[in-house]
Amino acid sequence: MSYTSWIEAVKSVGSRKEPTAADKAKEAGLVSIGGNAWAKEKGGPTVATTVGDKLISVGDGEKPEPDEPETEPEVEPAPSKPTGEVLDSIPKQNMENVKKGYETPPKGYSLSPKEQISNRIEEITDTKTKETAQEVQKSMDQFMEAETDEEKEEILRGLAENNLIQINTEDPKSSQKKIYFDSVLTGLDRKTLGDGNVTTKEMWRIIHEKQIAAPLRGTSVEKALADMSGKHNESGMVLLLCPKDGAHYKENNELHEKNTGNFGNLGGNVKAADQRNIDMAKKIETTIPEGSKITDARNTGGIG
Repeated sequence: MSYTSWIEAVKSVGSRKEPTAADKAKEAGLVSIGGNAWAKEKGGPTVATTVGDKLISVGDGEKPEPDEPETEPEVEPAPSKPTGEVLDSIPKQNMENVKKGYETPPKGYSLSPKEQISNRIEEITDTKTKETAQEVQKSMDQFMEAETDEEKEEILRGLAENNLIQINTEDPKSSQKKIYFDSVLTGLDRKTLGDGNVTTKEMWRIIHEKQIAAPLRGTSVEKALADMSGKHNESGMVLLLCPKDGAHYKENNELHEKNTGNFGNLGGNVKAADQRNIDMAKKIETTIPEGSKITDARNTGGIG
């Protein structure tokens, strides 16, 4: 077979459905000289090579050039999924409602999150903590005015990367989407944003879809703080409701002082928690029948 004829044969076999590249080489009259190299005769120069299921002509004695790897065309990511596909998420929230949720007191609170932050900043005496709280306040105000997911992402990424916020879950199917402030770094009550509403849902959606590495609440210290927060709340309300001549007033006072110290040492916002206790105690007092009064009160679950 002439050089021209085997070249034509090499070209023609590409369109046939042959089992292997080796079969194509043999059909072209070539002989294997080792590895993937093929020649017109034993001892001759390499004139073709097999790459995968392809037989490629390389010319007399020339070193074959490897095929360039095939690359997939780059696809522009969806606006809310810049770092990978998000399989599940939650609906985008109406920003008017998001803003309203930030400016309306959550259940069990007398002040809105916006008001709580503002009031707490006035109380913070440490300069660095106060500045951090002011940055959080500024970021929250900017988030409420943000028009695009990209703007929201930039705001929340800054808060998360500085460990100023935490999330309660990474599961889109979780019933509650909570956002906490780090009480040690910011000086703010960790539950300023409440137990999950339209505001925290939208913040959580952005964190999830933009794959922002927000700290997940649940470390041993955080669990201890959550546990002590509950104990502090109960002992505080019991002390407020118990009259000073009540049989258990002294016991209640000692327990609450202990819980207050532990709660504060774990980073809890004592002043904000005390205000919540006052508000709750007042609500309880409104349920007492007219002409009746509380003669004594005692802790049941806030001990230890």
